[in-house]
Amino acid sequence: IRQRNSGRLVGRSFARALLHLKKVDNAYNRLESNIIGKMGEDGLIHARFSTAGAKTLRFSSSEPNFQNLSKELRTPFVSRWREGGWIAHADMSGLEPRIIADRTNCKYLMDIFKDPTTSRKVYLIAGRDIIGREIKKPSRDYDLAKEVILATNYNAMVWTLLNALLLRGIEVSYDEGEEFVERYFDKAPELREYINEQGKLVERDKRIRCMTGYVREYPHEGREEYGFKHVWNQAVNLEIQHVASVIAAIWMNLIQRRIRWERLSTRDLRPHHTALMGPVHDSVTHDARTREIAERLLVLYQDALVEVQEE
Repeated sequence: IRQRNSGRLVGRSFARALLHLKKVDNAYNRLESNIIGKMGEDGLIHARFSTAGAKTLRFSSSEPNFQNLSKELRTPFVSRWREGGWIAHADMSGLEPRIIADRTNCKYLMDIFKDPTTSRKVYLIAGRDIIGREIKKPSRDYDLAKEVILATNYNAMVWTLLNALLLRGIEVSYDEGEEFVERYFDKAPELREYINEQGKLVERDKRIRCMTGYVREYPHEGREEYGFKHVWNQAVNLEIQHVASVIAAIWMNLIQRRIRWERLSTRDLRPHHTALMGPVHDSVTHDARTREIAERLLVLYQDALVEVQEE
């Protein structure tokens, strides 16, 4: 690995230590500026949530951005009710692979999702074929497989995949990363074909236009990183994100509707006993006054998800 300024070659272990140091430094800066710096006089964090802040139409948050917080920074969050309070959280696991399966009509992925015994195990099943051995959750192999699948679905470069893996503490060579991607493509040739077709459209039109009217042109004057590969990546990525945003919004609305119905019919979920902490990406979080209320919210999450699937 070559240092940026001096051009000297440094050892792999030293380079790995620098990467870990950078990760810790970034986490500390986020903790100090995005969390501690945004804490109110009441000792609570009051994040801002937006349904129109992202070009992809996904729900977003700021001050702090919960989507970009690492697991280590999310863990210390506690209920506003302190003792006795519980936080209920759920997300649509495997949403992006499901969208890709439908959009590309990929037989490999469709077979996984159509089988009730494997429909919720896409990262385990596909991961086994990509990594070449049985994997369990949670594990290093599971994280590795998930990153390969998501990065390939989003048409990310191998270097981008390797960087995402390093942030998870997983180190693989460029050749290994490239081999994992190729194994996935071999299983899902329709995905490869779809991505290539999107690239041809970018070459022909020199731009992409999204559902919101947002346009990314190629080449982008003065910004070399907005070259063909960048626009090609977004041509694949944004379409997935837009579809996911619509599904997540429907889910969120159904959840809130079920909560309102519970309040009217049983009075178990009173307004002052639950607080929406905000939808982010394809997840939802509520702060609950008691554990029993949090458990009831989890049931409502699942009921609403079933309704989404039926629609």
